[in-house]
Amino acid sequence: GSAADRLVSASVSDEIAGKVEIHEVVPAGDDTAGKMESGKMESGEMSAEEMTMGEMVMREVDGIDVPAGATVMLRPGGFHVMLLELQKAIAPGDEIEVTLTFEKAGEVTATAVAREANEGDKRNKLASGVLGLDMYNMRGPLEKAGLKYID
Repeated sequence: GSAADRLVSASVSDEIAGKVEIHEVVPAGDDTAGKMESGKMESGEMSAEEMTMGEMVMREVDGIDVPAGATVMLRPGGFHVMLLELQKAIAPGDEIEVTLTFEKAGEVTATAVAREANEGDKRNKLASGVLGLDMYNMRGPLEKAGLKYID
């Protein structure tokens, strides 16, 4: 939209998942990303809310800032909505109604289409050196944080 806003929560039907969280994926050891984007991280220490994936860390955030006139993508390897305590199996192609709650815009409902899980294979390729950070499109965020991406 034309005004800045903040995504503060996401939800799905209780028939789909018992818990929904907003997460981000950042380079391991990056203690500034959570501070910049969510204000949640108080120090560089890894919390129980983080999951290490090779050189990347996934952690829950308390919100996502959406600058005026900008688009923030929810996708694997970046900011995403995590469904926990699944109540039934979700198959590729299943459509799930997700309600996103913004501070100013209020509730917005979107339809998410489940995709085939392929993160395990990516983690194995990362660990073996076949894939690098850029498979998660980290080049831009790293440069923005003052870091140099090395191919």
